[in-house]
Amino acid sequence: MTRKKFVPLFTESGTGNRMVAVLPGRHPCQCLAVRHSLVANCTSCGRVVCEQEGQGPCYFCGNLVLSVEDRKNAEANTNAARRFIEKIRSVPWAPGTPPPPWTITRKLYRRYGSRLKNKPMKEESEMFESGHENPLNESEPEGQGDWLDDEAEMEHPQNANAQSRLEEGMEFLLPCY
Repeated sequence: MTRKKFVPLFTESGTGNRMVAVLPGRHPCQCLAVRHSLVANCTSCGRVVCEQEGQGPCYFCGNLVLSVEDRKNAEANTNAARRFIEKIRSVPWAPGTPPPPWTITRKLYRRYGSRLKNKPMKEESEMFESGHENPLNESEPEGQGDWLDDEAEMEHPQNANAQSRLEEGMEFLLPCY
């Protein structure tokens, strides 16, 4: 593997025959391998990874992206292959780069995921307060599950109005937006 030559952008040596210079470090790039040479496509999301983004975790989904030669070497079950994969995975993005979308969603899941599972829904808490096992059970007298209908009417009064118009036999008209 040949070593890449990084050229400063704002010097006279950087304005030679090159159309685009490669910045040092891993920077997300949207060139679709038109300006820079192709490394590989991400096998998970299909993103085109160019030389500027380099080998490592995909910026969009986090799946490991390697060139064809390096993928063949990494598929071998050797200690050198494992060390190479660990080294590639640990290469950070350039400073000042916004965090990849997959890390943001992972942090949000950690932050809100467990709380949402443990927090009871509003209907469940009202069901336990009223003392009924199942407020929508058909064997109970009518009117036991009315609190759900009233709450739905309060949230969406236009739906309740449309339902009453249907019951009266009037023609249902869609609202114009």
